[in-house]
Amino acid sequence: MKAPIQIPPFVPCPKCQEGLQVEEKFTIDYFTGATVSCRHCECSLDWWDVILSSIKRNFSFFLAYSAIGAKSLAFSLPLELGKRIHLKFSDYGIPSDAKLLYINYTPYSNGGSPLLPLEIHGGVPIRHLIPNEIFLYPMPVGEGEVGKDCGVSILVTWVPYVGDDESWQNIVDAFEAYGQGRYVAEIIPANVAVESTLSRLFKSFLVKFASKDNIESFLENAATYGHQLNIMLPLVTSTMKLPQLPDHVRGQLNRLRDLRNQLAHDGKLEKPLEQSEAAYLICAALFGFRYLRLIHDKLLAP
Repeated sequence: MKAPIQIPPFVPCPKCQEGLQVEEKFTIDYFTGATVSCRHCECSLDWWDVILSSIKRNFSFFLAYSAIGAKSLAFSLPLELGKRIHLKFSDYGIPSDAKLLYINYTPYSNGGSPLLPLEIHGGVPIRHLIPNEIFLYPMPVGEGEVGKDCGVSILVTWVPYVGDDESWQNIVDAFEAYGQGRYVAEIIPANVAVESTLSRLFKSFLVKFASKDNIESFLENAATYGHQLNIMLPLVTSTMKLPQLPDHVRGQLNRLRDLRNQLAHDGKLEKPLEQSEAAYLICAALFGFRYLRLIHDKLLAP
């Protein structure tokens, strides 16, 4: 069997379709006006357009995860009729506490019918979680004779454990919901990721000017999230001569806030959320989150 193949997060170049490796600094550099060059066609690329395009396309239902730095692992296993397989992803280098986002099985054989690997679960299957350990049972596909040298190629996509970084975990949850086609379910975690990060930013920044109690009262009762995003943030960053949040990102974050309020107040959206808009929203949440981390570091640097 071939050795497992580690696949770093990548997105296709919109010009030549060759793979571009995703790096966190590309998103951060975007706010200073920097562009990314494709090493294949050497064209200059707008990183927002690159990431948004890959999220909207979501090729093979897992490409959108590359935007958050998800890695993939490809490997093969032999299959034998009637023989159960104990698959443990940590044996292939994936951390046991990693968040598994996507798995794909592609059976193969040398002539004849391949064997389909069926996942074996207990009496109460957990369908929203991919565990680190899976039991597979090979079953024939169709009624023809089973081929020789049967096996399965497996692709699994994952992100590392994020510890107590709950804001980032909400970004991951939002992308997971998008990847599963649950577009409405992405709204609240995506909004929470940005709103909580912005709130912490101002709590840390304003402590130089007021008491903790006054700051919390001000942010909760007067300068709520919308005011923080649309008034306080541009005021502070402009005064401090820091990069500005692009209007198109701010606009999508405001739209995300409106949808979150619809869910919170009415329990539903006024109209269905289409895949295209859902892509814009989580892209803005990701860029907004990275931007706020950048501003936090610059405002609170020693």
